[in-house]
Amino acid sequence: MTSLSHMLKMSSDDDENTSLMQDQNLVQFRTGWLRYKNPKKWKFSLFNFFHIIINLWPYLKYFVFHKASKPNSAELNEHLPESAREPLEWLRNPPEKGIQVLWIGHASLLVRIDGINILTDPVFYDCGPRIFGFRIFNYKRFRPPAVTVKDLKDENIQIHAVVISHDHFDHLDEQSVSELVAYKADIEWYVPKNMSRWFKDRNCTNVTELGWWEERTATGNLTVTCTPAKHWCGRNLRYYYCRHLWCSWYIVGPRGSKFFFAGDTGYAQGLYPSIKNKYGSPDLAAIPIGACKPRPVMQAQHINPEEALIVHRELDAKNSIAIHWGMFALSNEKINEPIEDLKKAKRENGDGTFVTMKHGEVKRFETNEADESS
Repeated sequence: MTSLSHMLKMSSDDDENTSLMQDQNLVQFRTGWLRYKNPKKWKFSLFNFFHIIINLWPYLKYFVFHKASKPNSAELNEHLPESAREPLEWLRNPPEKGIQVLWIGHASLLVRIDGINILTDPVFYDCGPRIFGFRIFNYKRFRPPAVTVKDLKDENIQIHAVVISHDHFDHLDEQSVSELVAYKADIEWYVPKNMSRWFKDRNCTNVTELGWWEERTATGNLTVTCTPAKHWCGRNLRYYYCRHLWCSWYIVGPRGSKFFFAGDTGYAQGLYPSIKNKYGSPDLAAIPIGACKPRPVMQAQHINPEEALIVHRELDAKNSIAIHWGMFALSNEKINEPIEDLKKAKRENGDGTFVTMKHGEVKRFETNEADESS
């Protein structure tokens, strides 16, 4: 395995003239005549026949012989303990500065940044494709969501914006979206290119779709920027392979607090230094660590815990939290593997600013260097 220090050196040695900021071929996605390519040597293994043949056993193991099963209650309590439920008063009376985050589960976060409330990839139910309204290939949650849509129905709790990273079912759930719209019609939705129609078909009228490096000013003077990720899209026969873009999000609060949501991504050399150089070091980053085994199948689309720590360092994030683990059986790994692998990487590289959270835990992050004048 490539060491962390070696991979960081590889990134720092990148030629500035070929940085992602100047690369016009970023993604393998097309909308009209506009094309994107994924950053840095994209080779998505599920659709690469030669790659499948030479790695046949990992593919058979992943698709046929073995899939991680739901952990029992003892394993859940040991590896994914639940935090004491914290009242949502902090959403009703938000301070004007800083970042506070509640881990709902998987990639779903409730983030308050400088008094503005944001949801990331909200999924409150089991997930999976539907036919005639019925789920097939259902991925069941290991735990109920730490916050439900009905909890957010409270008229004193305002959800200002939602960001969506891509269209995979564990990040975009139709029932969750429909209920949020029914309860909170004024939510601003920020989605990647070519996804606005899906939302408008579900009565979301306030939808903004962005391509990579595009930004908008949202409610409350929040700056929302669509940034690259190394992934893919595909939802059903209507929205087949890569008809929608995928992304990460860089969000700056009205008082200068900075939050980065990595979404779903494989490791892309040079990407995260480019994001840091353009927008600055985030006060908080949410970085995925799970669904990363077996590596021949997952490497192109999901970072592993060691790579997540590299992303944390390349962003120069003041703090990072681990997401995209412990909720759905999406790969061959057991529930404890991502956090154990992250602990090992942190021990070897001495970094205590990348942390895991209990299910439903709320963490607060001070942003002392935020711009007071903004």
